[in-house]
Amino acid sequence: MDNVNLTKLFTFNKKPCCNTCVHVLNYVLGNITSFKRQLTQNYSMLDHSFRSLRRNIERTRRSA
Repeated sequence: MDNVNLTKLFTFNKKPCCNTCVHVLNYVLGNITSFKRQLTQNYSMLDHSFRSLRRNIERTRRSA
């Protein structure tokens, strides 16, 4: 089934049920995208923190 058929299916006679399904799908996809973006940002912050920690540990070992 191609995109044109899906569009026709969801907009057929503008049924409230189909429009609701489309809105729910868009909402869920939007949330997944937002969640993925947040995970990526959190990973970057954690990675930066671990690198800093590792550098500090190496400095402490050298000075000891």
